[in-house]
Amino acid sequence: MRRLLAVVLAIVLLPAAPAAAAPDALRTYAKDTWRSMVAMVDPATGLPADNIGGDLAPGSRSAYTSPTNIGGLMWSAVAARDIGVISRRDASKVVGAALDGLSGLDRHDDSGMFYNWYDPRTGTVITTWPEDGTPRTPFLSSVDNGWLAAALVVVRNAFPEHRALASRLLTPMDFGFYYNPAARGEDFPAGLIRGGFWDTPPTECSVVDNYRDRGPDVWYTCNHYDIAVTEPRIASYLGIAFGQIPPAHYFATQRTFPATCDWDWLEQQAVGFHTTHLGVPVFEGAYTYRGIQFVPSWGGDMFEALMPDLFVPEAKWGPRSWGRNHPATVAGQIEHGLRDAKYGYWGFSPPPTRSAGTASGASTRWAWTRAAIRPMWSRPTTTQGSVTAAPAARNRPMGTVW
Repeated sequence: MRRLLAVVLAIVLLPAAPAAAAPDALRTYAKDTWRSMVAMVDPATGLPADNIGGDLAPGSRSAYTSPTNIGGLMWSAVAARDIGVISRRDASKVVGAALDGLSGLDRHDDSGMFYNWYDPRTGTVITTWPEDGTPRTPFLSSVDNGWLAAALVVVRNAFPEHRALASRLLTPMDFGFYYNPAARGEDFPAGLIRGGFWDTPPTECSVVDNYRDRGPDVWYTCNHYDIAVTEPRIASYLGIAFGQIPPAHYFATQRTFPATCDWDWLEQQAVGFHTTHLGVPVFEGAYTYRGIQFVPSWGGDMFEALMPDLFVPEAKWGPRSWGRNHPATVAGQIEHGLRDAKYGYWGFSPPPTRSAGTASGASTRWAWTRAAIRPMWSRPTTTQGSVTAAPAARNRPMGTVW
């Protein structure tokens, strides 16, 4: 597993369009998406805002950004270059500015991780939320640092002129800092990664520890990421690839809840069998939706199911697992959006807001006010809010990283 695939971030076909019109529609979406991302970038720092108003006015940029936003800008520049939306020179310029901006950001020295929120105008760590003035204890997210690290791996291979700086930023990042070997019990053969940690005492639920025994103790989130089909697996892949997390961790996350699970919100029990991988007991379960058998993502959303496959060739390396589940997930989304709910659209994920885009390129132009994905989720959300059409097109490999 010591490889990672750099890929073009394909832009999704959102509405159900005639096949002949698809290429033109995709290129339009790609150009519009890139235009919005460029508008989000602060020229002084090279860092993108988290979101921007629909008119793309500079004054409507949010006053906060995250590692995922910054990573999304960089890998999307690679994609925009490779599909001909921008020139190689322009892509290199965007990536170089973002890397320079990253170089000036404060980070947690002992883990090498970046904080979750910065002011894109100045690069300072946010301690007061700009929208409402509430205090914010600086947090270091495992999944957000995972997306940033994935972007650094991509750009250091895509742009030789930026390889040295990207590597200097990437090398200190230690995902083993998040890995709790006893998350599922002292006797269980593999552990899980935490949601993140604070390096100063938070008001949120926390556990004081230091899994690397390097530097002072930190305050970990009380939660672990214990579901396989979720976006945090990008952090797991990187930690395993870098030799920072044991490979057995991959099998410690649950595919589905066990068939014995009796939580009252479950609409059906998973069907499957028990087996062992790398010494880890695994329940290989699946759910069924309108005749389609698959393992859903935590919220039933498209991006958590498919986004890691843009960087790690899951379907190729696991043809009997991811290679089956990814097409089944897409089939389920199509079945729900076009035939069951009859929205006329498919590929749903929760949006950040109704009117703003994000630096990772998600468009929120198609939004509804009901939970469109409920039949396909692992866990219901607390509210039935907006959803948005999200990336569903398949990726095109660029080449191996390792």
